[in-house]
Amino acid sequence: MGILSKLFFFKRTDVNLENKWWHRFFVVIFFIFVVAFFGLSLFIAGSLIPETDFNVDIKYNLREFTKTSSKDVVNTIPAFNLLNYKIGCLEDGKIGYISTYYLEKSICSSDLRGNIDKVAEIFLKNNPLIKDTKEQAISGLTKVLDTDTETRYCFIQNEVGCSSDKIVTYKRNIIYHLEFFLAPLVSTYLFILILRFIYFKGFIYIIYGKKK
Repeated sequence: MGILSKLFFFKRTDVNLENKWWHRFFVVIFFIFVVAFFGLSLFIAGSLIPETDFNVDIKYNLREFTKTSSKDVVNTIPAFNLLNYKIGCLEDGKIGYISTYYLEKSICSSDLRGNIDKVAEIFLKNNPLIKDTKEQAISGLTKVLDTDTETRYCFIQNEVGCSSDKIVTYKRNIIYHLEFFLAPLVSTYLFILILRFIYFKGFIYIIYGKKK
């Protein structure tokens, strides 16, 4: 009890509050507030704690995943999306959001030229506003490949906003989960101190005055 008293100070020992019904009522309200605040803190922490290369484990990179895939696979993105990991964009050590909707409309293959016929079909299917014929699509995609200075493995939709070498699958590691739990724990502890300060240094002070 001595340790708890030090952790949760501001307690008045000079007055007997235990036999006051309103004090017991405030104790119940206090615990309800604390539990609610802790739950809210956990919810907020899920969106505020940044995912970085420090607190996540990077599993796959879309470019490398595609590069090492079989040349017979026309589009590796469906398999990439089925890896049961979170997907994001790794830039400057931070994981950013990407739209999986537009990622699914992109095309990746370890042999785009060899699969250009089927790649063109997928390209036209994923971009219904483009009214090119299949032959025109093949010609346009081939021209893009011809102008590349290095081997291309993907045609990523502009809406994705991330290049294939930065699109990664990842899993949150123990460090993230510690941050996720400790941040709400610390904020809840501070919240408890504020409530106790208001109660004992404000409300109880008004009723009983200074400590005897």
